[in-house]
Amino acid sequence: MSDSSHVINQTAIDAAATVFRTMADELFTSSADQGLVNALCETIPADGGTTTSIILEDFLGNWLEFDGARQTGVSRAYRLNVLLTTWAVQLKVRRRDAEYDRSGIVAARVRKFMSAAQSYKDYVLHQGLFLNSGDGPVGFDGVNLFSTSHPNGPSGNQSNKTTSALSPLTFDTAFASMTSLQRENGEPFRIVPRYLIVGPKNRLVGSEITKMDIRGRSVANTGLEAGAAVVASAGVSNAYNGLVDLIVDPRLVGTQDDYWYLVGEGPGGAKPMFFVEGAAPREQLDIDLSSPTVMQNDALTFGLIADGQYAAGMWPCIYGGIL
Repeated sequence: MSDSSHVINQTAIDAAATVFRTMADELFTSSADQGLVNALCETIPADGGTTTSIILEDFLGNWLEFDGARQTGVSRAYRLNVLLTTWAVQLKVRRRDAEYDRSGIVAARVRKFMSAAQSYKDYVLHQGLFLNSGDGPVGFDGVNLFSTSHPNGPSGNQSNKTTSALSPLTFDTAFASMTSLQRENGEPFRIVPRYLIVGPKNRLVGSEITKMDIRGRSVANTGLEAGAAVVASAGVSNAYNGLVDLIVDPRLVGTQDDYWYLVGEGPGGAKPMFFVEGAAPREQLDIDLSSPTVMQNDALTFGLIADGQYAAGMWPCIYGGIL
């Protein structure tokens, strides 16, 4: 153990290190995934340090009468290879700021840094969602997560994507589409819609769809609900109230400010994305004033490093408005 008797204020450095280690355990070891990550992702352990293979099957065999012998069902197996990625983040603190700290400001800086760093999985998730102009990563069926041409439906391609803005009508279309998707043998996927995810721009319309007892209804000259060519409006009971929970995603801004997602869950907890988890975020501290790196840079480093990657999961569990 190095001699720290020459350090002007070792107490401040030790306090910052304690905050760092305590929060690392609380945020990345002891706590479960929350919010958006939990809604979208099924976590699986990495199988090796480079590539993990995920095998999915679409069972094509129907229940049939056992008439003297068992009839063997046919299944289509898919393999998705996921390349593990290393992610890192760090806070550098000037040596003088640490040594002359009398008010605990360094520990406070570390606390704020760790609070921001807990967005690790959320950040990586959005790197995947926003790939390919918002269509997401390529999934096990060979097309992007959001596509109008998912193959091997009961009678051709199936879609989980629209380019229309969020409204009660487009929400209704998405809900009906998600709950109507079928496997290759015509059996339903049995997806249960759970969440409507919107950005801050669509917070109000999202709330009107998911939380209001009464909603405004535009009427066309045909007497039907209208998106355009409105001749009248009225307040009607909101049949969508309580169907799903609303999540406002602060990363859906800028180019993605009009994006919206209807997210569901399939049998067995199937979700629209996987998170392949290698090493969870762990500490990399360089705070010994005798360290060659600290001496070279005249700075202390509080760092985190992790191995993981997102991948497209069960595409029927999500319907996206990609505008």
